[in-house]
Amino acid sequence: MKVVFGMPMAWLSEVSHCDEPHRFVYQQAVGPFRFWSHEVCLTEADDGIVVEDIVFYAMPWAWFGQYMHALLIGGKLQRIFDTRSEYLQQRWGVDP
Repeated sequence: MKVVFGMPMAWLSEVSHCDEPHRFVYQQAVGPFRFWSHEVCLTEADDGIVVEDIVFYAMPWAWFGQYMHALLIGGKLQRIFDTRSEYLQQRWGVDP
């Protein structure tokens, strides 16, 4: 994964909880964040499936990490989820 200025960074996550087919949680084991937990919830609705993301994370490097988050990381994370939402919309006509 290339997060900051195209520098490669290792990322290893593991599924820590799974309630198939309703939800799963994966957490970073190795990676750029001090802490990362991402829960994906899938709920049936009248017109399809609702996909909900719940993300908790903490930046490393104290004040410098907060600065990097404000400058680069926060926007990059938002674009990742926006891209997935756009893909779901295009692929399956899902309303974001």
